[in-house]
Amino acid sequence: NASLINNYEKNLNTNYRVKINSALQTSEDYIQITKPNDELSYTTSLSTKINLEGFNLNKKDDYFKGNISFYQSNQENEDNKTIPMVLPNLKYYSGLSKNDNFNSSINYEFYNIIREKNTSIHSKQQQKLSHKYFLKKDLLSFNSQISISAEIYNQLFNTENKLVKSEKLHNGAFYRLFPIFSIYSETPFKLKKLKYDLIFKPITQIVISPGSSNSNKLSNEDSTNNNFTIENAYTLNRYSGNDKIDNSKRFNYGINIYNKNLKLNIFQTYEFTDNSNFHKEQGNENNLSDLLGSLEYNNINKLNYNFRYDLNSQYLKNQSANIKTTTKIGDLELYYLDQQSKVDGIVNKDAETINYKFQTKKFAKFSNIQLQGLYDLKKEISSEYSIGYRYFDECFGISLDFIRKSYYENELK
Repeated sequence: NASLINNYEKNLNTNYRVKINSALQTSEDYIQITKPNDELSYTTSLSTKINLEGFNLNKKDDYFKGNISFYQSNQENEDNKTIPMVLPNLKYYSGLSKNDNFNSSINYEFYNIIREKNTSIHSKQQQKLSHKYFLKKDLLSFNSQISISAEIYNQLFNTENKLVKSEKLHNGAFYRLFPIFSIYSETPFKLKKLKYDLIFKPITQIVISPGSSNSNKLSNEDSTNNNFTIENAYTLNRYSGNDKIDNSKRFNYGINIYNKNLKLNIFQTYEFTDNSNFHKEQGNENNLSDLLGSLEYNNINKLNYNFRYDLNSQYLKNQSANIKTTTKIGDLELYYLDQQSKVDGIVNKDAETINYKFQTKKFAKFSNIQLQGLYDLKKEISSEYSIGYRYFDECFGISLDFIRKSYYENELK
């Protein structure tokens, strides 16, 4: 039994770069048994990827990426025959073009994804040819910046053995034309008598799409990692990919309050579409969404705080805080996470953890000590902790670490 891990990167010339990453093992769970502290031992599958990237090929900011990917099961309950092979995935971004106050760009994508057998949610094979045209115009009017934008998707899929109903399989081609339109406005202002030189910027946005739900004839391969956050709140298609597309008609509103050191964001959306896929999948049970907020403070110390509050059920779904501070003896970083979810008023998920990291200042010129870990506040146990000593001078370095992780995975304790 053995495992082999390789990482290779090379700039071929001024325009192209190649990256090869591979992780292989001769038997399932080999890395888990022999290297339980390795991050690979906790992954669902090991991957081998070959990436070719191209920059500034036809114009200054265009971009090309070609990818071939293979995966190998890394868990006892996973079936290698249902894990995909990507042969290949090709993407090209044309770069931003400016013409008569309009900004436009084009994205092209092709993939060919193959499995030995289908699953309850994924097809055996699927090919996609996608074209996305983006158009945006900015206006200054009524003391506001107004942006009118659109994303127009032209997509052709070919699918083999996609389970549509209990035993019904779909095979064949599927074409989709899907436009999304948006009118976005922000109006910054100041209050003269208010201290701290704060700027207020109310934001409104109307997003309109066809409203047709995503088809179950398509296997969702690239829109799986999604979150309802302020970071993607004002994007037209909130899905991470475009196998699924945001079919929402919605009104977004929020406010940004900021100065040199402080940033405060509040956001909420109202859905006019009752069958909005993204809205429902992200745990918004009513047309009026959960309230999102973030706070960022940067000075000598740094603070970031995010929350999601369910106004309908009146409870805090999740909150997180990250604090970085410098003391006389070293740097301290704390990350706090609190998550809850309810079904019919009953809590079915309740997690609360804190990550900590402390690194002393250099002593004896080249030495320092690091302490870090993860503490589960609900279970009252340290899931991870480590302490280490570092010595690095101009030509020599050594590190000594004690590391412990307390998890349970299959037969590994």
